[in-house]
Amino acid sequence: MNILYITLKKRFLYTLIASLIFVLTYYIGSIAPLSEEYSSILRKEFKNIIQNIDYLSIFLNNFRITLGMFIPGVGAAIGLYAAYNTGLVYQSFAQTSSQLASIPSLLILLTPFGILEIFSYGLAISQSIILLKAIINKKLDKTLLYSTLIQVGMVTLILFIAAIIEYYMIKELGGISIT
Repeated sequence: MNILYITLKKRFLYTLIASLIFVLTYYIGSIAPLSEEYSSILRKEFKNIIQNIDYLSIFLNNFRITLGMFIPGVGAAIGLYAAYNTGLVYQSFAQTSSQLASIPSLLILLTPFGILEIFSYGLAISQSIILLKAIINKKLDKTLLYSTLIQVGMVTLILFIAAIIEYYMIKELGGISIT
């Protein structure tokens, strides 16, 4: 029992650290200077993605990216790339919307779905590092693989719930009307 507690405590710490690094990377992207041309391209691409959005497409987009985050080592890079690019998209819209520019970029992450997503991304990124370390130390075993599968299952459920919340919050706020 004591070993399990220590393991869960460390696991929580790893997830927290990975989540904070994700948030910091997102923030860096959200304050990065963008040329008007690149900003316009990002806005157009994002508008195409969300054109016919529903909770299932939100879930599938987030789940696909998060699955990549579980890849040993590479998954951490995928997660940070996704965080930075999400920040860039925020910045591209903030440049043309005084309303959005007045909202701190980190506040977006404090929504109910944002918190669930950040936890999921932190779990996946930290597991990516744990798996890489196990591979390097030649300690990858069935227990770690089963643990990873359980975490993928947890993330699937959490992201599905987050997608439903996100979709209904968007719907309640009158849809996504981004200039």
